[in-house]
Amino acid sequence: MLALLLRSFQIHLPEPIDTGVSMISAAYSPIVLAILGMQMMNVKTSSIKNKEQVTFWTGMGIRLIIAPIISLLCLFLLKIDGILHSVLFVLSCMPVAVNAGILAQKFHASPQIVTKTILWTTLLSFIFLPIIIVWVH
Repeated sequence: MLALLLRSFQIHLPEPIDTGVSMISAAYSPIVLAILGMQMMNVKTSSIKNKEQVTFWTGMGIRLIIAPIISLLCLFLLKIDGILHSVLFVLSCMPVAVNAGILAQKFHASPQIVTKTILWTTLLSFIFLPIIIVWVH
């Protein structure tokens, strides 16, 4: 809310505060990736129960199959074409974001399953994304 207020009145932060905020924002990605690495250390495939396996495979199916189909449908309905269509479609096929793992950890919402999904969608994206990029080109 404060950022919106400052932006709407075109008020700039003092230089030292702006530098500090910039440094924190630059450190976000490495810190989140380190947290993801720590979460991955706790993922054990043998300890995941059948119910959790179903949840994992459902998440994988939604991310890798259903999300791109919904994306294509939305792009068609909105009549978006050209390079914007290609970019938006490729972005919809990207792996699960690391932020999902952070939120799952914070709210105790099955962080092992979310972390496993992040890992596998990232690994599978090395196969699927080049194919999708060639297809939309």
